[in-house]
Amino acid sequence: GITGFNQATFLRGYEQFMMDLAVDPARAEAVLDLVFDFENGVIDRAVQFPVDAVCFGDDWGTQQGLMISLDQWRSLFRPRYAAQFERVRRACKKVWFHSCGHVHAILGDLIDIGVDVVELLQPDVMGVERLACDFGGRVCFCCSVDHQRRAISGTREEIFAYARFLRDTLGAFNGGFIAYVEDYASLGMSERNYQWIREAFHALDD
Repeated sequence: GITGFNQATFLRGYEQFMMDLAVDPARAEAVLDLVFDFENGVIDRAVQFPVDAVCFGDDWGTQQGLMISLDQWRSLFRPRYAAQFERVRRACKKVWFHSCGHVHAILGDLIDIGVDVVELLQPDVMGVERLACDFGGRVCFCCSVDHQRRAISGTREEIFAYARFLRDTLGAFNGGFIAYVEDYASLGMSERNYQWIREAFHALDD
């Protein structure tokens, strides 16, 4: 479930790969080609099965913005993603892209090159209303109760209200909204809060 840039940092080490991007771009591109070429083979196998979508998981955001410059992202990563997404769409499947952190700067690019569903587990970092205003109707949002805030410390009433807020704000357009919940005990989410989130999203059918 972890792809692209993240895989490149696993191969080289995060600090070393970031140095490659800055001072040895030829080496960085060689690593990226290795990663993306391998993933292209996985995509070609995956789309042969009766699946609805092919999912990509590539965390790009810090709490303030991208880990690299937008120009560098567009130069090195956008064309590689575009080629991958084209493989998926050519097979009449949907493209599902997960990224944590403040990734507002690249969401428009990702949508333009074929992302159908964008999975954001920290929507508060970018602002739910801002996401709806800038990208509503252009993409389907898959979001959780924000993993850094309400999912950890929210009361039952706050969690239920936030779930409705996500649905009403991000799901008010033609693109749609998918509710998401994941057990994040490692971040301090209690079993009680996990169950409240699950119940809150199920209650949206009422």
